[in-house]
Amino acid sequence: MNLLQPQQRFTDEKTADAGFQNVMFQGLPVIVDSHCPSDHLFFLNENYLTLWYHPRDNFRFEPFVRPTDQAVACAKVFWAGQMTCSNCRMQSKLNALTA
Repeated sequence: MNLLQPQQRFTDEKTADAGFQNVMFQGLPVIVDSHCPSDHLFFLNENYLTLWYHPRDNFRFEPFVRPTDQAVACAKVFWAGQMTCSNCRMQSKLNALTA
């Protein structure tokens, strides 16, 4: 990415305005993640990823309660769900990358 810095052009204004640094690869942004190992590159095809939630625990809220020894009010918010992939072979990972 450092080699491309002088020719840097943002073709996706929304991604550029959000403060992300990205490089376009075949019309798709490649976004840096600080938690991704330095020698890995993950490709996620969002067409096959879905976030499902449990209908009874989709941000279910319990009433506030007051602890006896504090001047605060606490409440619990519950959420249950998972991310699923309908076609795993459409996702990809490259590893053992070197600079």
